[in-house]
Amino acid sequence: MKSRIILISFIFLIFSGCVGLIIRDKSYLLSISTKVLDGRIFLTGKVEEPEEKLHLTKLAWETKGVRSVRNDVKIKEDFNFVQSAKDLLITSQLRAALIFNKNIKATNYQIDTYKKKIFIYGISLTTDERKEVINEAKEILDVKDVIASIILVEDLRIQKN
Repeated sequence: MKSRIILISFIFLIFSGCVGLIIRDKSYLLSISTKVLDGRIFLTGKVEEPEEKLHLTKLAWETKGVRSVRNDVKIKEDFNFVQSAKDLLITSQLRAALIFNKNIKATNYQIDTYKKKIFIYGISLTTDERKEVINEAKEILDVKDVIASIILVEDLRIQKN
């Protein structure tokens, strides 16, 4: 029964265009659950390292036709309250800055912070909006680095030959 469920999940991933998430690292096949609905990818499960969670998010965004990614993957590591609180504060400050900036559509961005590094994934309407999002992140106090994986909306449009 378990092998049948794995086979059905793999077939679903092939048809949904998310097979790249599994092919690159087979260990995700059993630990990560992927659902796709109208170009929206939902990830759940558990990974060993925070970098794996960020890597999964990046891979999901790189899948052709993706409109949004929701990463609810949990990390199996010892909980560090102080570091988690600092990261949450940084994420909250950036989220608030994006919401209050009238030139940015904040709902188009997913923000993850790990050890004072901000990871931003999303879709920007213009190159100016992309630059503003990155600048807002860099202005936050105590941030070590900003890693942005922001796709321009014009790059998502279907090109006619």
